[in-house]
Amino acid sequence: MVLPLHVFEERYQELVRTLVELPEGARRRFGVVAIRQGWEVGEDAVSALHDVGCAAELRRVSRYPDGRYDIVTVGTDRFRLRSVDRESRPYLVGRVEWLPAEPPPGPPEPPAGSAERPPGAAEPPAGSPGRSGPAGQSGPAGQSGPAGQSGPAGQSGPAGQSGPAGQSGQSGPAGQSGPAGQSGPAGPAGQSGLADAVATLFAEYVDAVAGLQGRPSEDTELPDDPVQLAYAVAAAAVLTLEDRQALLEADTTRARLGAELRLLKRETTMVRRLRALPVPIGELQVSQSLS
Repeated sequence: MVLPLHVFEERYQELVRTLVELPEGARRRFGVVAIRQGWEVGEDAVSALHDVGCAAELRRVSRYPDGRYDIVTVGTDRFRLRSVDRESRPYLVGRVEWLPAEPPPGPPEPPAGSAERPPGAAEPPAGSPGRSGPAGQSGPAGQSGPAGQSGPAGQSGPAGQSGPAGQSGQSGPAGQSGPAGQSGPAGPAGQSGLADAVATLFAEYVDAVAGLQGRPSEDTELPDDPVQLAYAVAAAAVLTLEDRQALLEADTTRARLGAELRLLKRETTMVRRLRALPVPIGELQVSQSLS
């Protein structure tokens, strides 16, 4: 998703300058990672970051005379943060492992009712029950980013990718959320049906939120592509940072959509019955004072 940022801290101004000065054709991107513990600004430094973040690619840069920047970025690839260098640059620099948009397909399932045998095993006797084939891998907890790819999220941490990367601004994209994804193979028809169900429930959720806020409901246009739809819903729904992070970490689109279906049911019920929405943790921070 699109993530606009106002860059005012000197360390992130240096990050933007580093990206802008890269050779023509180089990918100008930095990492956005949600904070697990600590704060982005203030006396208390970031003490822990989530493992999975999202790359934000620089698309537009406007510089102010005093050195500040307005930038527009777009979320692209997810990564797993392996280590963080806190010394070499003013901003954090991370060594990352890039994560695929979808995991490589596993071996095909045997036809229903067929027996699965190790190589060289004897045929089962006639009439004996066959064993069912292997179930598809179950998705992990299931994306702030962002952030999914980029999108509004709770607080964002500064870790960047290896090389001249880091993190910019305050909030990060990682769109995210939800319990464990559904297990089993994700066939196109099943994923398409799941995407339709998420789109329908998201429209009900938008109506409920509009009613809570005392404003007329608006038609929400969602992408037809299930992958983009999953990230758009993650970015648009009002969710906790933990929910958004879990969505970002989902291994497959099917797992992400399945988690969103459960989350939207939960949040729509909360809005209608309790008339309440989650509050970003940043809004609950109390400034410390000697008095």
